[in-house]
Amino acid sequence: MILRELGEHLTVHDPMTNDTHRFNRSAAAILVLCNGAKNVLEISAEYSKLYFLDKGASLADVQRIVLELIEKKVVVPRKRQTYP
Repeated sequence: MILRELGEHLTVHDPMTNDTHRFNRSAAAILVLCNGAKNVLEISAEYSKLYFLDKGASLADVQRIVLELIEKKVVVPRKRQTYP
C-alpha cells in the first residue's frame, strides 16, 4: 500500500490491484491506528482522545470506518483467537 496526503485527505493506492481510495482525516487517523496490534476498542479509545470525543460516540464511528476499510481491502481483520 502506498499512502499519500493530499490536502485534507489521505490517498491509499494498492499497486497489486491498482485500486485507489481517498479518506478524510478521521478515516485516515483510524487507518493509522489499525496497526494489527490494537483491537477496535483500543483504536476507539485512542481516537476519542485524539479528537476529544465521547467514548460511546467514537466507538460507533470507529466500527463503521473499520468495516469500510475492511470492505475496501485496505486493512485485513485479525483472526479471532480461539481458546481450548
